[in-house]
Formats: sequence, structure tokens, C-alpha cells
Amino acid sequence: MKIYEYFGLKQDPFSMIPDPKLFYESKPHSEALLRVIFSIENNRGAVAITGDAGTGKSILLRKILLNLYENKSYEPLLIICAHSEFDRKWFLKKLLNFYGIEGKENDIFPLLVKKIMEKYEERNEKMVLLIDEADKIKNKEVMEDLRNLLNLEAGIEKVFHLVLVGSKDLAQNLKTYTPFYQRIAIWAELSEIPKDEIENYINFRIEKCGGVKEIFTKKAIEKIALYSRGIPRVINIICDSALLEAYLEKKEKVNEEIIEKVANMRGIK
Repeated sequence: MKIYEYFGLKQDPFSMIPDPKLFYESKPHSEALLRVIFSIENNRGAVAITGDAGTGKSILLRKILLNLYENKSYEPLLIICAHSEFDRKWFLKKLLNFYGIEGKENDIFPLLVKKIMEKYEERNEKMVLLIDEADKIKNKEVMEDLRNLLNLEAGIEKVFHLVLVGSKDLAQNLKTYTPFYQRIAIWAELSEIPKDEIENYINFRIEKCGGVKEIFTKKAIEKIALYSRGIPRVINIICDSALLEAYLEKKEKVNEEIIEKVANMRGIK
């Protein structure tokens, strides 16, 4: 038996894998999502989302991606910047692979532009490029390519949209190339989940995973709010560890003593 099944759940509610079905629209996360939707639907071109580690940037990005997949007017592509040493060739290759086309290095960018415009003209699909860990973008050639792609238009419609998600270093890094930095029309900042929403956050994820009864006591949730400081990733870590401890102790509910135990074991103060 998997641990979550012990609590009557159909899947893991506090996994570290960003599942858009478990996206909780807290006030800061809802506002960030609305800013992105506004940017795309109103032809603003580029939007940037920043936030500290663990504030839910990746799951927000997956939620945006899911929404775009469900809308036939957009063709989304997600790129994750795993390191900061990538160059223009690597970046453009990612885009060309997405469209399944090949070309010589000098022809790469014109081929990409041609393909994006063809998609729009033939199927009325606009490209939306989403970049996770975008604070790692430091190559000015990449910034210039993105700036040029943002120039793609058909009448009054933007054909290319850009969503950048990264740490708070993102703005500082992009300022090193002013022509591109000035093209970011909308900025949003993710913050912690407000204290009065943490109980709803926990119960929302449990219900989405098939839970029909209270698993965490009120006192336990108060302790989670205290130790997590509202950071979604820390909430998930504490809750996940607490479910394991409750399972090992054969308890049906997570109480405040279990949360204290988890916090001590993980060195959370």
C-alpha cells in the first residue's frame, strides 16, 4: 500500500513534482496568473514572473502551459534553463527541434521566423514561449533574438509571446541589455501564501487527490503555518513528511505533535 492510500487518497497530494491540477490560486498566485493571461490576450508581448525559491513559480508555469494547451489559438513551448552557459546556438536549436526543421547555422533564425509566421497564417496559432529558470539568461545574443521575435506581428496582433519565470535576479540580469529589458511589458512577483489561506491550501490539495475527510488537525495546520512561513514548497515538505510519520505511527490524523517532530527532524525553526 502506498502511504497516500492509507489516508484514502488517490494520489500524492504533496509531491515535489509540479502538477498543474494541484495549483492553488492564493491571492499572489492568482494575481500572477491573471497578469500572464492579460499579457497574452492583450498583445503585450512579454511578461516576467519572479519569486524566491519555493514560492510556486514552476507549478504556476505548468498551470499557464496547461491553459495554453487547452486553447487552440496558441502553440506553447516550455524551455527550462538548466545552466547559465548555454549559447545562442543551443537556444535556437531548441526552438527548431520543436518545429521539426533543420538548417545551417546562418539560416537558423530566418527559418524560425518563417515557421512561426506560417503557423499563424495557416492555422491562426500564435507561439508562446515559456522559459523557466529565466534568471540564467545572460547571453546578449539570446536576448537580442528574443527581442526580434517579439517584433513578429500580423496587423495589430502579436504572433510571438514570451513568458519569463525566474528568481529575483531576473530583472538585474536583463538590465544588462536595455533594448530587451524594455520590452518586458508586465512584471509579477510571487510571494508566500497568506497565513489565513494555508488551511485552504492544504485541504484543496487533499480534496483534489480524492480526500473526503480532515487529515490535518487545526492545531497541526497552525504549526505548519508557523514553520513554513507560507512558502508553498516548505508546506509541501512538512505535510509530506507528516503523512509518513502518521502512517508509521498508525494514526488516522496528523496532529501538532507530529508536525513538531517533523520540524525537529528536518531542522526547521
